[in-house]
Amino acid sequence: MTMKQFLEEISIYEKSFTPEAAEFYENLKNNLKQTFTENGAKILKCMQNNIEPYLNIFSSKQLGELLFMPPRSVSGSIKKLITDGYIEKHPGNPITYSLTTLGKEVKLD
Repeated sequence: MTMKQFLEEISIYEKSFTPEAAEFYENLKNNLKQTFTENGAKILKCMQNNIEPYLNIFSSKQLGELLFMPPRSVSGSIKKLITDGYIEKHPGNPITYSLTTLGKEVKLD
């Protein structure tokens, strides 16, 4: 579970927070920023732009070809996106990735 997902889950209890807890909760929400590495942003944007033709299933090789990057660089950059909840990894051979709902909805500049 990502921090954003956690904060969304506990938001239903926000009215019953003590003043200190409410302040802490607001600070967490305000400090939560979407940060992406340069390659992470490229990968996420590429997946968003190609979700239909690839049926939201991508391999490192496919993403590397689309972005003119080595597949190993793609795999390394995807790890943070998985941890942050934007992409999910599917087992198999080859390993594939897909955008989560959060990954589909995030806005990139």
